[in-house]
Amino acid sequence: MNNKIEKSCPFCGEEGTEKYSGYISVVHKKDCLLYGATDCNALTTYDTELWQSRPIEDAFYKQLDECEDRNSSLWNATQNQQVVINNLHKRLEKAMEAIDLLISLTAVECEADADLWNEAQVLIKEIDNETIL
Repeated sequence: MNNKIEKSCPFCGEEGTEKYSGYISVVHKKDCLLYGATDCNALTTYDTELWQSRPIEDAFYKQLDECEDRNSSLWNATQNQQVVINNLHKRLEKAMEAIDLLISLTAVECEADADLWNEAQVLIKEIDNETIL
């Protein structure tokens, strides 16, 4: 048959070949933990279905995928929060402009320069009408 097997040895990385139906042969590297510490390469035969089935490894990869999905969701949420923060900074800058303008105006200046007063009022209304998002 000589079919290529999907999974390699988890300890030495050598790939196996299905020699006859249902069984796989693997020539392990020297000192492979699966075969044992030896001074030579070891040829071993395994049931193909057992060799291909690794429930702990499969569960690990499933959990890893779930973590990556969660990480992606958290990254997107972080980016959305950054947009909110940037908008708040803009609103704060406008509010500071309006405050600075109002502080610079005295009652007399307000009466004398209605345009400045109106400009300050417009800024305040813009701030009040803006949404955070």
